[in-house]
Amino acid sequence: MRGAKQHHSWKADDERRQRSPPSSQQASPTRPHNTSSGYHMHEKFDTDSHEDYNLGICGYILLALSYALICLTFPFSLTVCLKVVQEYERAVMFRLGRILGGAKGPGLFIIVPCVDAYTKVDLRTVTFDVPPQEILTKDSVTVAVDAVVYFRVFDPVISITNVEDAPKSTQLLAATSLRNVLGTKSLQEILSDRESIAQTMQAALDEGTEGWGVRVERVEVKDVRLPVQLQRAMAAEAEAAREARAKVIAAEGEQKAARALKDAADVIMQSPTALQLRYLQTLTTIASEKNSTIVFPIPVMKMMTGLDITSYSETLL
Repeated sequence: MRGAKQHHSWKADDERRQRSPPSSQQASPTRPHNTSSGYHMHEKFDTDSHEDYNLGICGYILLALSYALICLTFPFSLTVCLKVVQEYERAVMFRLGRILGGAKGPGLFIIVPCVDAYTKVDLRTVTFDVPPQEILTKDSVTVAVDAVVYFRVFDPVISITNVEDAPKSTQLLAATSLRNVLGTKSLQEILSDRESIAQTMQAALDEGTEGWGVRVERVEVKDVRLPVQLQRAMAAEAEAAREARAKVIAAEGEQKAARALKDAADVIMQSPTALQLRYLQTLTTIASEKNSTIVFPIPVMKMMTGLDITSYSETLL
């Protein structure tokens, strides 16, 4: 499924480039501008035809000599003239140093030896890690943050003609954008709002790399490393907060237990005999768990009139 989507995106980019207007209707080569397809186009860099392509007298002489050499060495010259690019690649051709049409491929294409040169461009999604960046947050906390960026080339011609090394330039721009974006965030926002930070970075990178023929597909913040002293301070703060909550919970429990005891005392006070029965029940519980000799207080023995205390005590023993 992922391969089908990637294939569809390559085809869509090819169709956009084919529908783009010729270079004669575009702006000057010193300043790019947006076309209806949404790409930064440059004069004479991404033309799809070379009808007005002028090689000059020397160029045409070299081209004629190259064709003659191909004919003289046929069919051995086919091993040099025929080139193949894979489905995920495109070939940008130069004839005597100038762009020759649009990107070639996928499949088989022909070059003219001695006058033609080509460069292969990989259209697959490329992943790279942004090195850890020491960043001073909005609330003056120093953190080390690293991220991962996914990007791909959507226009091979622009990626070759407008920038020397598109992947390396994208990596450097990603590191700078990471510092710029996180420098406007507080530590709490960096730790909790990673998704919004990733979206902001993706928008900034996509805007900066569009003129290079590169589209940033995804940005993810991998890790946020805090200084050791800050980690200890945050751990102490969290531990203190937990202890405070535990004390509050224990106090609330004691308050509820005191209220329950008060209600029980009110009920027992309604019947004096209930207190003695409760006392005897407690003694029974103690005697069942461990054999022991139980001595009744004398005042309690006097108060318990009408009960066979002696027989009950023998039963407990």
